Amino acid sequence: MRIVFVWPVVRMSIWDVAKGHRKALGKALGEDNIKDFHLDKRTALFVKMLAEVFGRDEALVGKMATEAVLPEALYHNADAVLIFSGLNFHPAGLWLLEKCQVPTSVIFTESPYEDDQQYEWASTSNSLQVMTNDRFSAEKFGWDYLPHAYDPDVHYPGPPNDVFPQHDVVIVGSGWPERQQFLEKVDWTGINLGIYGMWPGIKDGHPFEKFYTQGNIRNEDTAQLYRNSKICLNFHRGSTTGRSMGPRAVEIAACGAFQLSDPREELLQVFEQSVPTFETPDDLSAAIRHFLADPLARTTLAKEAHSRVGAHTFDSRTPLVLDNLRRATRSLKEKV
Repeated sequence: MRIVFVWPVVRMSIWDVAKGHRKALGKALGEDNIKDFHLDKRTALFVKMLAEVFGRDEALVGKMATEAVLPEALYHNADAVLIFSGLNFHPAGLWLLEKCQVPTSVIFTESPYEDDQQYEWASTSNSLQVMTNDRFSAEKFGWDYLPHAYDPDVHYPGPPNDVFPQHDVVIVGSGWPERQQFLEKVDWTGINLGIYGMWPGIKDGHPFEKFYTQGNIRNEDTAQLYRNSKICLNFHRGSTTGRSMGPRAVEIAACGAFQLSDPREELLQVFEQSVPTFETPDDLSAAIRHFLADPLARTTLAKEAHSRVGAHTFDSRTPLVLDNLRRATRSLKEKV
């Protein structure tokens, strides 16, 4: 199978997930059978080219950046196109691919939080096949469920590294308002906390300022921060319907690190008691102090979580992705 792999525009955690799937597909299909379509670079190029004439016209930028996917698929003699994320891929590109009968699939990474936008976008095509990261959304819309995964070349147990900071508690992620408000209610007295990522609510003079390192962080560096820290926090984005665990839960366990997490149905199914959970700031405060005082419990639970996450690699997800791409071919023949 020859495919065109459409990279996402945003270089945050979504990029790490795309990178993992791209690497696994390269191993399964051979690098010669994959053509990379860098929507991120094309978008940046058209932003610069069109700014002086049209101003900040995001729809036009998106359309022009996307439309070249069809000739790339034809030049590559692709059997299918795989779009990652999709929301920055202009619907005109979907229309062109379907019109010229190029089988197309998408991997959604923002379920269930962005389901309305994702569903509307996917509905512009009659033959598009969809994979998504949350079981609730998969069942609701009839999409394929593609669980999160880790890359064993990046996420693996190891000793602390003196080049990186060492923390009692570390959290890496986006500073959603509800997440920051939750952490503000925790008693951090005497605790070496590390906060990494983009947290726009942490401004000069905020109590968290001394704990905060601003900016996107490479996944390889995140993994070492996990290995360097006594406790890693995993927060899922707020949702009343989300059932599946996020990528951080999988990556922390794969690094052999100990984690505390808010509950999710899938997290409890995979890890059972090896990942203790919290529901309130008081719960988290008590759990942090309890496990900081019990290194043996941290080590034991981290080893158990690591053993349970072993099969959840990107390589193990590739058969699901390839099966979806094959069904995209059948769907196109049936519906177009």
